Parts: sequence; structure tokens; C-alpha cells
Amino acid sequence: MLRATGLVSMTATTARVLVVADVEIRWEGSRSAPQERYYRWQMDLTKSGGQWLVSKVVQVP
Repeated sequence: MLRATGLVSMTATTARVLVVADVEIRWEGSRSAPQERYYRWQMDLTKSGGQWLVSKVVQVP
């Protein structure tokens, strides 16, 4: 589940955003309870051909 996003900086051709998401992992065939994990990423984007593409992803502690 996507929890939050935030724009850190932006120019005409680049942007930096922060993304926070919750993930539930279920292993097929396992009787164990699903594992919950929480992730935070910093993503650098570059505008190319009119589209914003992710150019770098760093997991933030």
C-alpha cells in the first residue's frame, strides 16, 4: 500500500521524490503468517521524450 509521496526538488528535466509504502509478503504454500515490511525510497527522475522516468532509487533507512 502506498502511504505517502513527496516532492523534494524539481527542475525542467529532473525531480527528486520520496515514497513510503507498506508491503505484505506471503509465501506460496507456507502456513506462516504474512510478513509486514515498511519501505522508504528516494527516487531521482529524469524527463525524457515527454515522460518522467526513474533514473535512480535509494532505499532510505
